[in-house]
Amino acid sequence: MGLFVLGWRLYWCVDIDTLRAEKKYGNGMLDKTLIGKSFPALVVDVDKWQLKFFAKAVGEENPIYFDEEAAIAEGYRSILAPPTYGVTLGCAVPDPFARAKAVGLDASKILHTAQSFEYFEPICGGDKITLVATITKVFEKRKGAFKFMVEETVATNQLDQLTTRFRQTVVERT
Repeated sequence: MGLFVLGWRLYWCVDIDTLRAEKKYGNGMLDKTLIGKSFPALVVDVDKWQLKFFAKAVGEENPIYFDEEAAIAEGYRSILAPPTYGVTLGCAVPDPFARAKAVGLDASKILHTAQSFEYFEPICGGDKITLVATITKVFEKRKGAFKFMVEETVATNQLDQLTTRFRQTVVERT
């Protein structure tokens, strides 16, 4: 499974039972039957240079984020990823809005409204992280003027350890 282009839009290749989005006159309809459906897994290699760049950008100064020897001395496999780094791995796709589009949301009308994180095992340089996103809630407000989708992403490393659980809510104004 992967991505495909239909017209000018990019979609995830999934079978109809895995993910269903109705299209009507070019406008998407967020369907409650999507709740519990997962998108195809995304596997991303954690690049040490990117970790260092991210750590610098968020103001980290601890050597475990920059110096592999310091990180190993503290018991890590390699340099450590700052806590919120994991969520950026989900952007390692040609179109970060592909999932929203695949369920019928208009990417030009969506807004990221909430996000939460749970941390379990650390993400380190050289890890291979598998991310699986699942739709956990779909609802509307103001008689359908605002469509909400809550998505939970579970990240595991190459050792099959749960590293992080992210939850995000997006809203589309119609």
